[in-house]
Amino acid sequence: MKLSPDVYFAGSDSPQSNAFDSRPDQLLTATDDADKVIVFGIKAPFCGINADQELIAGFVKEHSDRFIGWCSVDPNDADCVDQLEHYVNNLGLRGLKCSPIYQNWDPQDPNLYANISALHYRPLRHYQALMTAMEYGVEHKLIFGSDFPSATLPQVIAGQHKVNDIICGTNFPRIPDEMIHNIIYENRKRFLPEYA
Repeated sequence: MKLSPDVYFAGSDSPQSNAFDSRPDQLLTATDDADKVIVFGIKAPFCGINADQELIAGFVKEHSDRFIGWCSVDPNDADCVDQLEHYVNNLGLRGLKCSPIYQNWDPQDPNLYANISALHYRPLRHYQALMTAMEYGVEHKLIFGSDFPSATLPQVIAGQHKVNDIICGTNFPRIPDEMIHNIIYENRKRFLPEYA
C-alpha cells in the first residue's frame, strides 16, 4: 500500500485504525457520491475479527435509501447456516460476504463472486489478478469493491482505469476497457438485478 498514493486514511491517530476500522459518520461522508452502497462487517475469529452483525443491520435500517446490508458468517461455525438464516430473515441483510483468507477455508468450495477491493494500490498484483481472471474466463465474476476505509470510491474507480499503467512500454496484453467498465458497473447486476 505504501507504493501507491491512492490509499485513503480516515483520520485516526493510529494507522491500523485507518485501514481496518471505520465509524458510521466516516462511511457516510466517504460514500456521498454513491447512489447505492453495500456495507458489511466480517466475522472471522480465525484472525481476530468479529464484526457485530446487529450493528450493520441497524446502520442499514437508518440509511436504507442508499445502503444495502450484507452479513458475514464463519463457515467453520457449526451453526453458520442458522446464523445466516437469522441475519437474512430477521435482520433483513441481503447478501453474504465471504472471506476465505480471513476465515481459513477453501474458496473453491462454493459459487462465488469476488470483489476487486484492495487491488488498485498494488499495481502489479492488480494487473496480474485481472489478467488471471481473463485467462480463466471468470472476469464476469468480478465486482467492484472499495475496501473503505483504506480507499474511497473515486480512488478505486480511478485505480481501475490505471490498471494498464504498470505494463506501459511492454508487449504485455492490456486489460480491456470493457472488462474494467463491467467490473465497476455491470457484473453486480447478475446477483442484484433489482438495482440494475
